[in-house]
Amino acid sequence: MHKGFWLLIFFILGALLFCYTLREVGVEGVVSFLSMLKAWQALLIFWVLFTSVVLIGGYKWWLIVGSDKKDGAKLSKMTIAKLIGYSISYVTPCSLIGGEPAKVLYLKQETKLSTSRIISSIILDELMVFSLIIMVFFMGLFFLLIYMHLSWMAEIIGLGLVGGAMLAFLLIMRRVKKVSAERGLLKTIAERFFLNRLRVVRDNMGALDEIENDIKDFFHKPKKELMKIFIIALFEFGALLSVAWLILAFLGVRLDITRLFVVRSVIDFSGFFPLPASLGTLEATEAFAVGSLGLDSAVGVAFSLIWRGLNLVLSACGLAVFMFIQFKFLSRKFVRLAEILAEKIKK
Repeated sequence: MHKGFWLLIFFILGALLFCYTLREVGVEGVVSFLSMLKAWQALLIFWVLFTSVVLIGGYKWWLIVGSDKKDGAKLSKMTIAKLIGYSISYVTPCSLIGGEPAKVLYLKQETKLSTSRIISSIILDELMVFSLIIMVFFMGLFFLLIYMHLSWMAEIIGLGLVGGAMLAFLLIMRRVKKVSAERGLLKTIAERFFLNRLRVVRDNMGALDEIENDIKDFFHKPKKELMKIFIIALFEFGALLSVAWLILAFLGVRLDITRLFVVRSVIDFSGFFPLPASLGTLEATEAFAVGSLGLDSAVGVAFSLIWRGLNLVLSACGLAVFMFIQFKFLSRKFVRLAEILAEKIKK
């Protein structure tokens, strides 16, 4: 009840921000830009989005898990799990992590992978995505400060942010490597953030060692395999960037890579707020960012609506697949239970 109450509050706040942004920008201007998008263009953009998230992302995750016929972790199952996880994450206030439990549930039902191996692969997969997002975010923020023409101080502030981010990343990675070698990174995180006080974490502290070992084993793979996975991760994120570029191009706006980074960083920034599907925050931040680039703010709102619409369609497909799989799983359980009861009645 408590969680549902806050979800409702966040939804209302997002809806209010959404309506306010539309009123400030102008509904007529937004509708005018939306009418420029043709059906075949929308289908093309959706296919690129699907390819990036499901096909390329699923293939990368499959490589992280490692192909083993005994485990039954087929590429098709990994792509389905990727679609399900992305769909749930998008419609919940928990960006990047909302759908991870569903991934674990699906793969536990459909494969023979251990729980620790599934969780470790999810952590590695999300870390790659998050690292690229953070890099593009700070680059986008840097270019945004430049395009806002505040003053020469903008360049200094931007360079300071990028330099500070890189230094912080190196220090964190150095600390992580040291802690991981000494006593286990995941256990240390659980203790430092008092997660070990939670019963579910406390009872499964032993499993953290298994997950830690699986992560270490991943980095012991041949360098060629690691490089291949990293290159595919770049292709995955590049395809996502191309989705944003295509939307704006079909709206009559063709951006260079620096301005595209600004648009993409704002998408990720709006996802930091605990609002379902970034309702309101995406429209407001994109209107501001596009306006700062010297373009009509209505383009930013139209872009955000198209981006949201395509992601909602993809999420609806993923949720439908997840519900169908769960129904089929429960049906098998019910049939098995009926068979057991029938056998007992005969006896």
